[in-house]
Amino acid sequence: MELLVDGLWQDITQRVMTRDSGQISITRGQTSEGQQPSPGSCTFQLNNRDGLFSTANAMSPYWGKIGRNTQIRVSVAKGDDRSYRFWGEVSAWPEDWDGTNTDVWVDVEAAGILQRLSQGQTPLRSTMYRGLTSMATTPPVAYWPCEDGEASTSLASASGGTAMKLVGSPKLASDTGFLCSTALPVMAGGSFVGKVPTYTVTGESQIRFLMQLPTAPPNATQLVKVAATGTVAFWAASYGTGGGLALRGLDTDGLTVLYDTGFIVFQVDGQRLYVSMDLTQAGANVNWTMSVVNTETGVGSILSGTFNTVTVGRLTTVTVTPGQTIADGIFGHISVQNDVTNLFDLIGQVTAFVGEAAGARIARLCSEQGVNFVPVGTSSQDSMGPQLPNTFLALVQECVDVDQGILFERETAFGLAYRSRTSLYSITPTVTLSYPANHLSAVPKPVPDDQNTRNQWTLARPNGSSATFTQDTGPMRPLDPPNGVGLYSDSATVNVQSDDDLYQHAAWRVHLGTVNEPRYPATTVNLARPVMAPQRVAALNVLFGSRFVISSPPQRVGGDISQITIGIQETLTHFEHVLTYVGRPESPYRVAITDDPATARPDTGGSQLGADMGPADGTALVQVTGTTLWTTDAGDFPFDVTIAGERMTVTGITGAASPQTFSVTRSVNGVSKSHQVGEAVSLFTPMLIAL
Repeated sequence: MELLVDGLWQDITQRVMTRDSGQISITRGQTSEGQQPSPGSCTFQLNNRDGLFSTANAMSPYWGKIGRNTQIRVSVAKGDDRSYRFWGEVSAWPEDWDGTNTDVWVDVEAAGILQRLSQGQTPLRSTMYRGLTSMATTPPVAYWPCEDGEASTSLASASGGTAMKLVGSPKLASDTGFLCSTALPVMAGGSFVGKVPTYTVTGESQIRFLMQLPTAPPNATQLVKVAATGTVAFWAASYGTGGGLALRGLDTDGLTVLYDTGFIVFQVDGQRLYVSMDLTQAGANVNWTMSVVNTETGVGSILSGTFNTVTVGRLTTVTVTPGQTIADGIFGHISVQNDVTNLFDLIGQVTAFVGEAAGARIARLCSEQGVNFVPVGTSSQDSMGPQLPNTFLALVQECVDVDQGILFERETAFGLAYRSRTSLYSITPTVTLSYPANHLSAVPKPVPDDQNTRNQWTLARPNGSSATFTQDTGPMRPLDPPNGVGLYSDSATVNVQSDDDLYQHAAWRVHLGTVNEPRYPATTVNLARPVMAPQRVAALNVLFGSRFVISSPPQRVGGDISQITIGIQETLTHFEHVLTYVGRPESPYRVAITDDPATARPDTGGSQLGADMGPADGTALVQVTGTTLWTTDAGDFPFDVTIAGERMTVTGITGAASPQTFSVTRSVNGVSKSHQVGEAVSLFTPMLIAL
């Protein structure tokens, strides 16, 4: 047990008390299948007879150095290394003592990082706001998001300057069409005027803003005009009939055109755009760039040129729609920089990160929030929809809901980790626990319930369509028993990129919800038992997403038990270290990869016994009910099939037409019985085909 004091880890193991009233108890991950992960916890008692852990004790060497959210970690020996079992922080140091004041202790309850992250419900702001207020490059010298509420009387500055004044009666918070922003104003014949704070003139000036013009304004309408202290009084972005934009230098009257790029055919009519006006002083001349990027597609258009014999100076005032003639136009996120940056530096924020991979989004969100994070295994490539304002954990959970992987607290650092769905495919066991060898310290109790049964899922996309997948074959289909199990229907909204993604995601959830085997929610081992000595390191290596197998259980439970770890509970005393793995069935994650001869074994689409079999028969007559015969290629053998619960290894098949004759090794899983004509024949653990 170690405590982080003044940046150094202090070993306090000798202070830990394990007695009848307490032991070290650790819980991490999910407590049962289907739950979201709870904050990890570690509870224990510390000997405090000398007041070392009394936060009010000025005589303690820890005084002023420990308190709320002091980090703590727990590890056990693992050969020449350490196995970290918990890493969290202590939020309080509650003292207790007996009546004689000789037994003094602290009941410590440490929590994982999810505990702190779950506090507070302030949503993260829009992606444009977050991008412009946390730029890795030069931040704006002036920035007005324009995301103010409909009753606002001005538009607040997000860069420390003064608010923008409203002229006329623009309709604030009226348009929600920009995914990268919360509701923006519709101009309604109004205007905005904002003063740019004094800043250091660098010779570079940049004005950017979001814009949509549902109705084309008259030719030469000024959209955004900026006052400057150089030889040109104003710089303006003006509209040209047909969807063009021009960058113009204007005289002191704000109307006479001194410099003009001409109308650039950007086809802006009706498009939701991020517009940029760049001016760079180059000696006596000014290099200009006019560019737009479509906020829905991320596609940009850029044109550059030079104005001769002119200076820019410092930008002083920004006016949006100075002529007050635009009725349904939308403007927002107006920024001024004294640095010309790449148009695509904030392309993710501009498009609200639509199409971002789920794993990449988790990593980016953690980086932005300063949360330590590592991906485990292959990264998730499922494409996400837009990142809309929500709490940090809710945004992370959106990614988990799409990818269906495992989010958990790290054990080797104070942070988060994520194991993607694809990293769970066809994994080898981390530990195999032998039932006959008494590796288990408690009998694993199967739970053959319907808690997680779902044979129909309907998934919807936010503000999009929906898709339904139903399991229409096999024993878990939604028919009345004995032809099925009845209808188990559920629905959810998932933030996928496209409506086209919904059907496959619904199919995967049905795949998980139609596992025809019992749950084993708790598998317990005691590492102090001598029989576990050879397995101790492997048992400690079981982490979230690891596979563990219970081999050779009683025949009546149906063969080896294979589980994916989704939670870990453990208790430690001076004499014992008891681990309980919370698992869910591993079989849905056994996948076939097309064109891979080792795993790509599709079933025939339907087969059944063409004749009765006795319990010792070494051949089976199999009638194909589908359209594809079973393989007779010697290189494809052996493989396993199941018939009425008995697993058999097929060593050869003969017959160029149905029925075919199988040569089999019987009772692979300990089941030995007679079979009747018509019983189904199928590959052992039919595999999902992963394209």
